Amino acid sequence: MTNQDFNKLLDKHREMIHRLIHSRSSSEQDVDDIMQEVFLKIFQNIDSFKGQSKMRTWIYTITKNSIADYYRQPWWKFKWLPLLHEEKESTIQDDPFSQTSEKQSLLKLKTILAGFPNQQAEMFRLRFIEHLSLQDICELKGMNENTIKTHLYRAVKKVRQELAAGDNP
Repeated sequence: MTNQDFNKLLDKHREMIHRLIHSRSSSEQDVDDIMQEVFLKIFQNIDSFKGQSKMRTWIYTITKNSIADYYRQPWWKFKWLPLLHEEKESTIQDDPFSQTSEKQSLLKLKTILAGFPNQQAEMFRLRFIEHLSLQDICELKGMNENTIKTHLYRAVKKVRQELAAGDNP
């Protein structure tokens, strides 16, 4: 497929892709990020399209799966996570504003975690700050994986709520 053909394909389906992503996304930035992922996946996999379904159906499926993949990503990969690492050394290019912002974010997260039940706070720290896998946490704590997932789910939900509440004074 030539670049011109690929661009025509995208132009034909761009509105459907955008509408689907927008209906399931919370921000325009997410829409743009997911659209880029969709376009990349279409480009990388166009040769695997066998014509067993309509092209529109194939693209719809890629789009739907890309949305799920995007929101399935560990939420701690978002911008504020690097601020959690206390041992992060300041580099010369860090300006005072960035350093202050990092300290405030770390303090805010510590404050949020201080209000959690011990199990939730510990599971959160092990998984998202120490970057241990679920299997490692199971072995370390001698707990069932589903129990750990439950604690993590509750902790993540509370962190999101607290952060959202902090953004809306």
